[in-house]
Amino acid sequence: LAGRIFTPVAVLIGGTRRIISGDLEFRLESKAPDEIGELVGSFNTMTEALRDARRNLIERQRYLAAVLDNVATGVMATDSEGRIITLNPSGERILDLRRDDVIGRRPRDAAGEGTAPFFELFSGRGVREHEIELRSGERSRTVKAVVTSLEEGDERLGTVVVFDDLTELIRSKK
Repeated sequence: LAGRIFTPVAVLIGGTRRIISGDLEFRLESKAPDEIGELVGSFNTMTEALRDARRNLIERQRYLAAVLDNVATGVMATDSEGRIITLNPSGERILDLRRDDVIGRRPRDAAGEGTAPFFELFSGRGVREHEIELRSGERSRTVKAVVTSLEEGDERLGTVVVFDDLTELIRSKK
């Protein structure tokens, strides 16, 4: 009797450890028609649901990354601790920055020559719209930015800045 109970429980513990390590591609086998068999079946159903949820999440993440990589508008975002987590290729071009140079840094620490006014946008809350001048040597750019604080209840999740270079548009109107 002890083996009929403890062996399947030990197998479930092993399965739980595999899930914790991220292995969702396995199934437990049990031919037991009793509660232990039902528990193993529920465990397998849970593992399949987790696997499907992870696949969906990865698919959504890849889709969003593809959109960010191909949109003409610059996008930069910070996490709840105020560290930069996203800068898309258009943002790199507009700000004349390399993504690898700013990811993981706080905006005030990432500001380089001529970009300080942009990085100051990350302070504050709510939704704000700004038009700023970025000057670097002889180069001057006019950037329009919409800043959105991401909040859920009282918790601050981060900030997203969506921005466009208006320099050529302004020149063409003069």
